[in-house]
Amino acid sequence: MTNHATSWDVWLSDQNTVYTGVPLSAVCDWIVDGRLLPQDRARPSGNAAAVWLPLPRYEWFAPYFVAQTAPAGADDAAEAHEAVELGLELRKEEDEGEVDLVPLIDISMVLLIFFTMMRLMSAAQGATQSRAAIPTPEAENGYVVEKADMITIGLNVDEKTQALLYYVNEEPVNPNTEEQMLYQLRLLLEKRAGEPRVILRAHEHLPTSAVKHVLARLQEHGIKTIAGEVRDKYRKR
Repeated sequence: MTNHATSWDVWLSDQNTVYTGVPLSAVCDWIVDGRLLPQDRARPSGNAAAVWLPLPRYEWFAPYFVAQTAPAGADDAAEAHEAVELGLELRKEEDEGEVDLVPLIDISMVLLIFFTMMRLMSAAQGATQSRAAIPTPEAENGYVVEKADMITIGLNVDEKTQALLYYVNEEPVNPNTEEQMLYQLRLLLEKRAGEPRVILRAHEHLPTSAVKHVLARLQEHGIKTIAGEVRDKYRKR
């Protein structure tokens, strides 16, 4: 026999037990230690068609049996059939049903950063132009639902002079000044009981600073509930 395999399948005849993939050096050590007996068989690993032959039939193992001075006793036979640790570490297969969330989290963070930067850029551009960063178009059914006790304050812009125009309850303020608008508002508040509510309708092209100024003046008059509405043009309803 000249087949010199690096690993062997070993068949313990007495126990009818097979060890597969045993290194050549380990088989030799088992023979020397008396773990393997002459009647035990072996064949090269990975060759299912190979014939099981007694260990002394292989030229690689025969000298170890000749070197034995005495046949294996009962104790040696029992030791030969003990469980043998090959030192081979079995790798546990990963659960295929487990989902890796790391790529999803990375994508979410990238999108969050992107939208945050876009928001900051839009806000900076709006501050430069002193206008709302994103114009809001007029919706067909987008007006605030009015109640009988609500007061409407309108802010429009003159297309020619770009002057600020004031309205109270859809009627132009005359003279067209902020103080006159506040005066008419006070007259209406004196006739109404309970917490006053105001709808502030502003043209979309008005500077945000102008709208904030009017809101602050309304709050100075004790109006806490203020609804907002943006229009592309001012009109009576």
